[in-house]
Amino acid sequence: MLNFMLKLFIKNSINQKHNKNQKQILTERKIRVSKTWPQNPDYEILSQLKLIYKNIFQLDKSLSTLNLLLRIQPLDD
Repeated sequence: MLNFMLKLFIKNSINQKHNKNQKQILTERKIRVSKTWPQNPDYEILSQLKLIYKNIFQLDKSLSTLNLLLRIQPLDD
């Protein structure tokens, strides 16, 4: 039984190491592809839209926070 557990542990360790290496390889490929990505107008538009969406989301969070703060402590006029 102990022998079986030891084999299982070793197998899991090897699998984890393999998975970690695979993730690292995929990350390196993504970086390499992003650096060599052709200047495709559609890709540029999508990246700009993503940036706009991110900014709108951030602005919405900021406005929600401001609104909450104003409810808690209204400004004196």
